[in-house]
Amino acid sequence: MQAAAAARAGMASPLKTASKALWHELTGSFFALFAASFTIAIWQTRANATSAVPADRYRFLAFCALALLFAYFSVSNFLRAKRRN
Repeated sequence: MQAAAAARAGMASPLKTASKALWHELTGSFFALFAASFTIAIWQTRANATSAVPADRYRFLAFCALALLFAYFSVSNFLRAKRRN
């Protein structure tokens, strides 16, 4: 009985560590996709950012803030995954 519990504990710990690292890499990839899509939106709205319409400028700045935020989330998740290994 004790041997089975020890074997289960011996297998569970590395599996738990690997699954957490994989989860961080997966969420980091999704955040990177969002950051890339906001970067594309920045590129498409850059010409209107200097227009007289304030909504265009605010949209451009919002895309910049969101791209930086999701890039930060992506990098931090990959660093957490690296720390788990």
